[in-house]
Amino acid sequence: MLRCWKVDKEVKAIAFSPNGTRIAVGFGSTLQVWNSQTGDTVIGPFMVGIHTLNITFSPDNSSIAHAGLFDHIIWVRDSQNGGVIHALELEYTIEHSCIGYSPDGRYIVSGCNQSVQLWDAQNGQMILGPLQAHTGGINSITFCPDGSRIVSICSDGLVCTWDARARNVSSNSKSTPYSPIVSAKFSSDGQLFVSGSKDGTLCIWDSHTGEIRVGPIKAHTNQVVAVDFLHDRIVSGTSDGNISVCDARSGEIVLGPLKILPGDAIRAVAYSPNGSVIATVSSKVLMNSLDLWDAHTGNKVLGPLKYISGDIASVQFSPDGARIVGSTSGSLGSNENLVLCAVSDGERVIELRHHHAGSVYSVSYSPDGALIASCFHDKSIIVSDALTGFKLLGPLVGHLGPVHSANFSPDSTRLVSGSE
Repeated sequence: MLRCWKVDKEVKAIAFSPNGTRIAVGFGSTLQVWNSQTGDTVIGPFMVGIHTLNITFSPDNSSIAHAGLFDHIIWVRDSQNGGVIHALELEYTIEHSCIGYSPDGRYIVSGCNQSVQLWDAQNGQMILGPLQAHTGGINSITFCPDGSRIVSICSDGLVCTWDARARNVSSNSKSTPYSPIVSAKFSSDGQLFVSGSKDGTLCIWDSHTGEIRVGPIKAHTNQVVAVDFLHDRIVSGTSDGNISVCDARSGEIVLGPLKILPGDAIRAVAYSPNGSVIATVSSKVLMNSLDLWDAHTGNKVLGPLKYISGDIASVQFSPDGARIVGSTSGSLGSNENLVLCAVSDGERVIELRHHHAGSVYSVSYSPDGALIASCFHDKSIIVSDALTGFKLLGPLVGHLGPVHSANFSPDSTRLVSGSE
């Protein structure tokens, strides 16, 4: 273990700075930032309301923005000394929020309760908003990759696109009349995004105008719980265990619906980095599986991989797309495994059997693809060699509660983890 920080409350939010030198953690009503190399406290602890809802660093690592439950201010602090740079005041207390920086760091966008605000990160002035188009709590907000547009989605199924440069709401931002939105994903170039709805339809939206470019596409009969968007293809998965692939340009269903197993529910779908393989995670009582499919033909490449017990909690492709790792979360006290599969031929399967009691809550690849970190219910972490499956470190102990997440620093040399 490189570092372990003991806190006395449940961890609610955690963030690495982009350069990997700072770790910000929100626990209980406290926010604190540590130096990831020395373990020294850099700023804090600060009181932030009932508990921290969001933490985010600016792209250049110089500042940190955070918001707390029932506070009425979004705080922007110097990441070196904790000095308050801006106090972005709202007209109401925050019940839930989303915060993000524009890719160039010039703006901060916030979705608080049912309104959207755009702030100048240099002077702290609100330059757009508060915009009241949403009718439900905002649960996602993001800039498109070039920073020109903002997309926000609320619990009532309203999707809004905002022009971050012209300072106005797109006149065509509207709620889809078909069904509440359950899932959404941007295209890789940020020009489009797809939404999956409760009634099984997909809509492909123009992120610049807010118009539905294609759809509604009746891809399924049950709610779309997972989507992925790669180039001109969209894969979607449903609560009744079907996946489909549609052409993002025409809306044509080009593959599927494919039924995974009768009674299964899709929990996640993911394209491999090169788009040749689709991974699906599906589950039902006493039966859980990870399957790999040829993205062009729909033929199964590998799977199902049946776990000894528990649900598949996490799945991730390696950065080069050559392997995929899946973790499980099962009954407490059972021996849980990580399964590492070769994607190229579907034949090589490595099971990382650490003879370790306890459920795996999450799994994470290092950015260089050399390491895999697995987080366990028994308050520990194990780091494995991603090529051989051998345990390199651990069990790493020090947490006082189950470890829910761990992420590597950008240079793959450090690991930050959060627990209850």
